[in-house]
Amino acid sequence: MRSILPVLTALCAASTAALAGPFPPTALLSIGYREARLADFEGTPGQAQRRAAPDGLLSLTADLNGDGRDDEVRILLNQERQLAYVAAAIVTEKLDTYVLRRVPLDEAADIGLRDAPPRLDGRHGVTIFSLSSGRAETLYLAGEEFEATGAN
Repeated sequence: MRSILPVLTALCAASTAALAGPFPPTALLSIGYREARLADFEGTPGQAQRRAAPDGLLSLTADLNGDGRDDEVRILLNQERQLAYVAAAIVTEKLDTYVLRRVPLDEAADIGLRDAPPRLDGRHGVTIFSLSSGRAETLYLAGEEFEATGAN
């Protein structure tokens, strides 16, 4: 039994590494926000698009600040406040949380997330787009805030 434990631990670690990382424990999660799930959008017009994407267009894992470590972006929902946030968690010496978009809860079903190509310094961006119209805005972390680089 003792010899199988390290093997099981290694297998679990390897399978977890292939998946998107968990959203870090930000203050938003402690005040009633939670990560959006596919089930939250059952029966909505964008459901087929979400099901076709491995991440459901609900999350993004990429190096947003160019430090070589993965950062996380999620759609967070708050039923009580009837709000949804697109939030980014950047892990440096501390955990920096950014709210990239705030919408009424009923509009969250139309929001999708995708990775924007990295810049020369390695920083990836976040593209927030409308599932119904395709309109999109791409944001890149610039110093201490995210800046929009273009919208269509």
